[in-house]
Amino acid sequence: MGPDLKAVKSDRCTGVDIIIEDLKSHPCCPHGPTLMFSKDVGQVKKYFYSCSACRDRKLCNFFLWADEKDKVSKHKLDAWECERITFLKGINHRRQFLAFNKVSALPAPKRSFCNTCSKFIIEDECKHAEHSIISDITDNQLSHPSELLPPLVNAKKEAQYLFSKESVKFLVDTFLSLNYKYVICIGTPRIHEYIQSSVKGLSSILLDIDRRYHNFFGPLEFCWYNSFNNHFFFKEAQLVFEDFLKSSRGENTVLVTDPPFGGRTEPLAQTFSTINNKYKSLTKGNGELPMFWIFPYFMEPQIQNSLPEFQMVDYKVRLLHAHCYTEMSRNYFEVWRATLKIELSN
Repeated sequence: MGPDLKAVKSDRCTGVDIIIEDLKSHPCCPHGPTLMFSKDVGQVKKYFYSCSACRDRKLCNFFLWADEKDKVSKHKLDAWECERITFLKGINHRRQFLAFNKVSALPAPKRSFCNTCSKFIIEDECKHAEHSIISDITDNQLSHPSELLPPLVNAKKEAQYLFSKESVKFLVDTFLSLNYKYVICIGTPRIHEYIQSSVKGLSSILLDIDRRYHNFFGPLEFCWYNSFNNHFFFKEAQLVFEDFLKSSRGENTVLVTDPPFGGRTEPLAQTFSTINNKYKSLTKGNGELPMFWIFPYFMEPQIQNSLPEFQMVDYKVRLLHAHCYTEMSRNYFEVWRATLKIELSN
């Protein structure tokens, strides 16, 4: 028997439905708990588990028919665990941030970062002789790694498109005008960088699936995170995020997110609702967590289908490569306009 049809969200373009439910009992791939999908196989609707983060089996080949979940062999379970451990291998946030501090103390001409290994070169330079190396790293690049690192542009996974400086400043100025003090940046590294380097009176934390940011932000500033299943790759990072929520005491906090626009909105909506509930639980507050969701304007029906309280704001965020998408804000459209006392325009 299939799941409750009330929890099924359909994608007419692909013919694949997504089942929105608690993920705790789902099997895990290296990217955390998988999502359940369904599709018609002949005359039968079949349910299966697949990766939440990767929309291409070449990037993550996890696949399991739902009716086989309780029949998985120990050998396969061990193989999954081995893949997970391998995926996490090489990440030591404290050690990587210590390396960052060592590099920061060097003059720019002596600073190097290996794109191939995704780490700073402190010693054994010969090991990186045939790798892709970034040299002569400036102080500004150290504090703004999104201007140093090549974007991850795979449309089936990260699909990184970065905000223009004008859009970053406008959004942060908006947060300040609304008296926000704490900013949760999910997939918005440029906003986090700008706040960390240039803005007094604001505290921010970055949650992102790009592991390279371990090299540039400390354990209290960055959490390796998958927004499609609300998964922190390390338990310590989850505790850091919860402490950040607690520190706000339920006041003056805002969440801003720019998820991959090719991803399904339903699991993202589930994640943001979960964070909102966690925020209210940890802070003992009754108010909702204000959110700004940057997404293509033509995805408005999908967003409002999952989160009907969201409303579109008449402002276009400018991204690199001249792509423009319209900003979405959670039920704060009138407050935002009233506070700014301007008419937001295209």
